[in-house]
Amino acid sequence: MRERLDCALLCFDEPGGGMPCDEGVFARGRLVLHRVHQPVTSDDDVHVLVELASRLQRFDACMVAVSETNLAWVRQVLLAAFGRLRTPVIGLVANLTAPALCDLYNLGMADFVRAPLCPEELRIRIERALQPAGSWPNCGYTNTEPSPAAGVSDGTLSYVPAVPPARPANGSVTRRAWSGSQPCDADALRAEFLALLGEAALVASKLCVVSDESFASYKTSVIDHAVPAFLQGCLAKSSGNIALASRIAKKHRRAFWGLMRKHEVDAEPYRHGLSTSHYRRAG
Repeated sequence: MRERLDCALLCFDEPGGGMPCDEGVFARGRLVLHRVHQPVTSDDDVHVLVELASRLQRFDACMVAVSETNLAWVRQVLLAAFGRLRTPVIGLVANLTAPALCDLYNLGMADFVRAPLCPEELRIRIERALQPAGSWPNCGYTNTEPSPAAGVSDGTLSYVPAVPPARPANGSVTRRAWSGSQPCDADALRAEFLALLGEAALVASKLCVVSDESFASYKTSVIDHAVPAFLQGCLAKSSGNIALASRIAKKHRRAFWGLMRKHEVDAEPYRHGLSTSHYRRAG
């Protein structure tokens, strides 16, 4: 346990923002809160954490106030800083639902505390976030069988806490081991996808031998199955926020919306915290 922890209170100018707690020394001198102000020129300014990355290196953690009024903006800010911020982000949340908190975990938030702030609770959560073998959950769901460490299961999907990977020892900064939450089992899912894609290619080659299907027809059938699933994944990650989903897909918002209309993908179900088991299956 460290004798002193320094936490930055990030103060932005976004609508509904502001930090509802003051800087100072708390927890009998073991927690020091520092206000760090960063101006925001517009709601489209979502790179504020990236711009603060170097300044935040001197702190053990940083805290962002999150409420219903600025939730969408904070999601985009965390997405823009995903993998680029070395300082763990603690959310000071107010009136947020469980799906919203899970979404923030998926976007890189290390942990959260509820308003009004309890300094002792914040100190403990920062201590755990800095542990080299920390196990903060990344509220995703995987189609796996329940395990003793899986936690709650609904019978088909198991909640599996993700363990943040160890930060590479590059010699630049050595005081922190936390490197941000990563998508749950991303490497395993990618390997499974490539394996299934290889099997599909093999079937397609056999189909070409025994049928007169044209390349255009084959390409259309592949797109009709693959594109809706990709759109649904982006919408699930953004909790139905189309603007954020288009950023995830690296597509213009109009183009993303056009694909949704073409493939009849609706964003509404993902605004109610539905898990991946509710995806519409193509075909």
